[in-house]
Amino acid sequence: MDAREEILNQLIDSVVNSEEHDSYVTMLEQLKMYPDLLERVGEFRKRCFSYQFDDNADVLAENSRIESEFSDILTNRLVSDFLAAERQYCSLIKKLNNRFYESLDLDAGFLKG
Repeated sequence: MDAREEILNQLIDSVVNSEEHDSYVTMLEQLKMYPDLLERVGEFRKRCFSYQFDDNADVLAENSRIESEFSDILTNRLVSDFLAAERQYCSLIKKLNNRFYESLDLDAGFLKG
């Protein structure tokens, strides 16, 4: 194993052993105790994810529509706690990814506009 792989493994270990990961896994395990609710949450997550990558989507309108459609689960404490834990965990991953990407000399100007 070369030095880069070793450092990457250390980074992965630090993420897996983080409070954000632990909270996410704990909340996911609790949610899995309610398969119907888990399935509904999965559909909500999938719909949110897909419209965020649709260049033609009206993000505010779509977000409002989805929140209205899934209002029955979004008021559930377990669901809101899970989504908050997921948001924190994803924020950690995004922060690491952005830091890594910004530190590299890779021209991605073609992706803008």
